Amino acid sequence: MLFDLFLAHLFAEPAPLAVASHAVCPLDMRFVEGVHYEYVQRLCTDWRMDHCFAMLPGLLAKEPRVTPIRACMDTYEWPNQKGVVPAVMDRFVDAEAKCAGAGKRLCTEFEWEMACEGPETLPWPYGWQKDRRRATRRSRTRT
Repeated sequence: MLFDLFLAHLFAEPAPLAVASHAVCPLDMRFVEGVHYEYVQRLCTDWRMDHCFAMLPGLLAKEPRVTPIRACMDTYEWPNQKGVVPAVMDRFVDAEAKCAGAGKRLCTEFEWEMACEGPETLPWPYGWQKDRRRATRRSRTRT
């Protein structure tokens, strides 16, 4: 019987997504919709100092496990204020408490990755090549 329950759970249809749309997102949030690919392979074209700085544009292998994403996400990284350097290295429980204090929830890993990669599944939020000028730095505020 337990095995039958396991099989039923394993092959059950996924639960419908929570309804989110442009109209229901608060003004300080953006609607994110797309498909998250759990495993993505890219071809690095600029490997230096044990890091990849550029990927071959458009060439990627999306492995079969996919998750549909529909969510409202903050426009800016926490604390969701333009020009403020985002908080980094918070413990999960601390980040979760900050979100709850603002009446929000911490996004899932897949929501975060989908929001950063966009529908093109980009390796960096701004394209196929790392751009140090566009990366967030703690030593200055963003504009």
